[in-house]
Amino acid sequence: MVDQTSDRLSPSIPLWSFYFLYTFVREVGQFRLMCFSLDGQLLYVPLYNANKLQVISLATLTTTDLVPLTVSPTSLAAGSDGALYAMANGQITKIDPTTGQTLGAVSWSFYSPIIKANTSGTRLYIMELDCPVGDQ
Repeated sequence: MVDQTSDRLSPSIPLWSFYFLYTFVREVGQFRLMCFSLDGQLLYVPLYNANKLQVISLATLTTTDLVPLTVSPTSLAAGSDGALYAMANGQITKIDPTTGQTLGAVSWSFYSPIIKANTSGTRLYIMELDCPVGDQ
């Protein structure tokens, strides 16, 4: 969870849980950026090649759902409206995490983007990785 006084991530689950998540991500192969639900109960993992969203309960460290998607997200952010926001195919895409339905998209030209939200899920931030100098 995020410590509101220091605005830093502070683990509220046992250290072995982080090892589990690291092992899980390593086994998936290519790292895709996941996100936590705003209540901290779930971990959403985009399975890029399978076009699915894996939902993991952090209380039990078990998969609770595999949601089929119509897009292949490369990174996710949880919104305050209960939706997930994803970078997929060069667009910001709004996804219903229970059905996988695409609820809307905004086209934009991004170079290797990562999307994240603030701790309350009310703002989205996009960072572009490895952007070549001079290419704008």
